[in-house]
Amino acid sequence: MKEVFAWSNGAGRTGKTGRPWHAFGNPSPPSRRTLPHGQACEGRQRQDSMKKGIRATVVNLWRTRQLDRDFDHVVQAVEQSSGSSDLIVFPERSLVGFRDRKDCEARLDGLKALSRRLGILVCVGLEEPREGARIPRLLPYNAAVLIEGDTVHTYRKNHLVWDEPEESEPGNLGFPVFHTALGKVGILICYDNEFPESMRCLKVQGAEIVLLPAVWPAAYLEFWDLYTRVRARENQVFLVAANDCSTQPCTFLEGTSFIEYGGNSRIVDPLGRVLANVDVPEKPYSSATVLLDPAVFGEVKHCLGPNTDPWANRRPELYKDLSRS
Repeated sequence: MKEVFAWSNGAGRTGKTGRPWHAFGNPSPPSRRTLPHGQACEGRQRQDSMKKGIRATVVNLWRTRQLDRDFDHVVQAVEQSSGSSDLIVFPERSLVGFRDRKDCEARLDGLKALSRRLGILVCVGLEEPREGARIPRLLPYNAAVLIEGDTVHTYRKNHLVWDEPEESEPGNLGFPVFHTALGKVGILICYDNEFPESMRCLKVQGAEIVLLPAVWPAAYLEFWDLYTRVRARENQVFLVAANDCSTQPCTFLEGTSFIEYGGNSRIVDPLGRVLANVDVPEKPYSSATVLLDPAVFGEVKHCLGPNTDPWANRRPELYKDLSRS
């Protein structure tokens, strides 16, 4: 199986592609109100373990920060993935500029109808307005939602960086794991992935797939590559990491007027191998779709030989100091 079996862009072009494994540093190819929680997509049952044959799509999005245009691009990408994907993931803050919470919920209603009609789970980053957000001191949450039919699973970014504390409220939902029709899914946002404890909190709750919407700068792609691969490997999860690829005004870094975001949205398997990497920053978006094979969970337990499963060999009684501040 090639690491990418399909790609697409906002101009409607689609095709097949593949890159040599050594291009990704891989030694070998792989084996084949909080918003309400509740019902799965129509016709689907919740999974206690990861469903076989999940088709996951990850999107490089060129954000315009104009709500109507960006919402249209998200809808277009979801519709384009219909029939070829079960899950699609967009970057952090893909949708910003809501007038109020009702405006936000109206947009989410549109995505819920789309998810329900197409039978696809949609993860998108957004600014989540708070009740009474007209009061200046009530900052929005930097959130990501996983839309599953009529259900909206919500995560709010816990670790704020740069100027984010001035424009966003810190997350207050912890690190939830959602039981979906595809299996157990967790969400982190961008800088959260810098902290190994974040994904470990998801893993100990049984997460099999972790979604990572991000706005990761191009100047730091070395760390994007490092953290995405290491976090997936050390926690034995599939990581679907979607990054912005636009250029935006910058007011928080001295001497810098604009910041270029790095794209390279990617899907990484539990062995830390990059299954897909979208390295073309096309406007308004580009994407790749990969089949996630749960058989790799068995492979990861013995990849270094007998008795080399780092999850089974943990000794949590020795790690108590990790809770110290």
